[in-house]
Amino acid sequence: MSAKNIVISGHPNANSFSQALADSLCAGLTNGSDPRYFALRDLEFDPILHGGYSEGYKQDLEPDLRDLQQGIAEADHMILVTPLWWGDMPALVKGMIDRVFLPGFAFKYKKGSALPEQLLKGKSASLIITADTPWWFQKWNRGGLRPLLNSTLRFSGFDIRTIEFFSPVRGSTAEQRQAWIEKVRSLGRKLA
Repeated sequence: MSAKNIVISGHPNANSFSQALADSLCAGLTNGSDPRYFALRDLEFDPILHGGYSEGYKQDLEPDLRDLQQGIAEADHMILVTPLWWGDMPALVKGMIDRVFLPGFAFKYKKGSALPEQLLKGKSASLIITADTPWWFQKWNRGGLRPLLNSTLRFSGFDIRTIEFFSPVRGSTAEQRQAWIEKVRSLGRKLA
């Protein structure tokens, strides 16, 4: 039986190369499973966690975020497809993380411990990242992947399975982009 996959597309533009990669991934995944798919740009939600983690403050999840949270809870493997802008995730992705990866869902504080209980332990994640800066610069600059990997995914229990980094997109040839699309489709087949 194949693992349940959830794909989250974080680019706000449906005509982006990042979206082309998400589409290719889903095409590969459907060869062996039926992934749940969420394009964040199509979800209706307030990306601002207005009260932070203040005790007593309650900000209800919109129906789209409840559905996304349920999809993550039911999935064995989550795949996030997103660009990096200014060395970090787009605001749409960050807003989703702030609103969805909440105490009681992604982690639980433990009295007397700085480290939480990881409520999403046993799940794995893959990242498909596009950027216009080269990978070596992101590594040197300690860009947006580290907070996502360490302070969100690993913090809540995910095991990181794959990171695919495609850059620079700007200035890449049609042949190069097609090769990247095929690589992601092949990754989808493997993950299915």
